[in-house]
Amino acid sequence: MPVWIHTEAACHANDAVHRSVLTLHVASRFWDRLRGLHAYPRLPENTGLHLMSCSAIHTFGMSYAIDVIFLDHLFNEVRLVNAMPSNRMAFCLKAASVVELPAGYCRSHPGYLETVRQALHLSSAPRSRELSGRANPV
Repeated sequence: MPVWIHTEAACHANDAVHRSVLTLHVASRFWDRLRGLHAYPRLPENTGLHLMSCSAIHTFGMSYAIDVIFLDHLFNEVRLVNAMPSNRMAFCLKAASVVELPAGYCRSHPGYLETVRQALHLSSAPRSRELSGRANPV
């Protein structure tokens, strides 16, 4: 059974339009960012990964496409790559972090950026570290 890499927090934000919850897992350590989504056969719907301190990603070895949002330090979108297929690279020199989501998420959720921002702001709020050091099932 696949497990999530170490996450500091799983943060949830409500998407009022689609009445769904976006769950972003946080990868802040080098090895967590390096491993990224490669260990997982597919992202569950409404689930993504926030790669902190990151401005470039790749999908080499992945078997599925992803939506990629490059964000600056204020969580403003500086680049969007919709349905990035496997075996590709993308980067943005202005980016401070990256959010990876299931392919098609951004197109099917017109308010995706606000939902992502809500989830990211929740992840930066003080919270217990009860998830630290243990794997979290998807």
